[in-house]
Amino acid sequence: MIDRDGLQGVADFYGVTTRTVRRWRSGESSPRSDRTAVSIARRGRSETGAVIQERGRGRFSTSRTIYDPSVTRAARTIRERREEQRATDISVARNQRMRDMAEARPTDVTYAEMADLERNLDRLTEARQAAEELGFEYQSEEWYEWWRDNHGYEYDYDDFRQDYDSM
Repeated sequence: MIDRDGLQGVADFYGVTTRTVRRWRSGESSPRSDRTAVSIARRGRSETGAVIQERGRGRFSTSRTIYDPSVTRAARTIRERREEQRATDISVARNQRMRDMAEARPTDVTYAEMADLERNLDRLTEARQAAEELGFEYQSEEWYEWWRDNHGYEYDYDDFRQDYDSM
């Protein structure tokens, strides 16, 4: 939003000084009213799309925000699966203790889980691009050897998929 409208544009829109907008961006302060905070989030969302954001260091902080649309879709899918599993566990509970355990099951996806998923997706993308650039067939035997020699670890899509499904 600041890149698009500039500091002065954002300040004029919200009726504050440019110093206030800089303080919002740096995390020194945050908007006084919830209405302003929601407005900022909505105006910024039109540029970035859905994001995963960890609360903390200021309204305009980008250091703890995941912008990747595939990761946000994955977060939504994982949350839906967890909600379905929770509802199923509640419906099949045989006693109050089992029901309480099922109701206590978390359905939210943590920022740490999504950051880990983003790193894994970046590695997969890097692997596919490397295969294309080198002329190897993706996930062929030569490609696995090249990956192991140049990256120091085994590339295993099945392990990634299992981690993804377990979330």
